[in-house]
Amino acid sequence: MVSPVRIFLDTSILAEYKKGTKTALLDALIERQYSLCYNQIVLSEYLFVVLAHYGQKSLRTLKMAHYIPELLDAHDFESLLKPLHFLERIDKSVAEETPRLMRTYNLLQ
Repeated sequence: MVSPVRIFLDTSILAEYKKGTKTALLDALIERQYSLCYNQIVLSEYLFVVLAHYGQKSLRTLKMAHYIPELLDAHDFESLLKPLHFLERIDKSVAEETPRLMRTYNLLQ
């Protein structure tokens, strides 16, 4: 049974997990069956970070070489996202809460 607790995942959690460098936190959240969420911004950033990691070149270079489709096919970026919940709508409270969370937890946005 999925927990009623919803947790919003930051780009770094997904990207580091995909790269295999820091997996403990996401593994623990998955094990506890929390409702794990992401949005369009996190999706875009996640794809940029892992494309740069696996492509080992700048994103512009990968684009100009038409290498992005090959990287996407070779590294299965989507499977990590399938069990997660995509947030389609974000209200103004998220924007208002972000600076407070950054101050409290020393976060980068």
